[in-house]
Amino acid sequence: MGRLVFSIALAMALAGCDGLDFGGQAAPVKRAALLGGAVGVQGPEGYCVDINDSRLVRGFAILAPCATLGLSGAVNVSRPAVITVQAGRIGTAAITGSEPAFAGLLETPAGAALLSRSGDPATVEIIETGSSANKVTVYFEDKEGTPVPGTQNREWRAFVDINGRLVTISARGLQVAPLAAEAGKGLLNEVVAAMMNANAA
Repeated sequence: MGRLVFSIALAMALAGCDGLDFGGQAAPVKRAALLGGAVGVQGPEGYCVDINDSRLVRGFAILAPCATLGLSGAVNVSRPAVITVQAGRIGTAAITGSEPAFAGLLETPAGAALLSRSGDPATVEIIETGSSANKVTVYFEDKEGTPVPGTQNREWRAFVDINGRLVTISARGLQVAPLAAEAGKGLLNEVVAAMMNANAA
């Protein structure tokens, strides 16, 4: 259990870092590489990587609808959202073989504290957790608010192992068009599938 707590805490800390200033505007792309190519990142159909707000060399990417990011000819998506991906350091993989334990951790005060923006478990409401082969998911709301302006407070998050690293994938709908529970779950599952496809041997 201690290894699980450390791995998820590391992923949360990395995901909370401030964005980098790239000094210019780069066009969005449908696929990119994190950590110098250690992990590929891509979203479902209609989603692109926001190069300007991502920190690819540090393992962090933001994805949004390609049309929103200004990609010419992009089609509108039926479930607009902001997606974040954070890849941990090599050796942080902690999901495969420990799926039920990891999901159970998220249902404890320690797990809620790790999900909380402030570290206070009292701010987090765990709505649902789930687990399957190499995937743990959690649907929750943090009363501290959203880390991404303009997105809803409820979040769908998945933890998977990719290339020896713990990878955290999150999805939030927009405040003006929030995702319903099943729509958010479906989108998260599509993102996970796209990520696995991007890293298939």
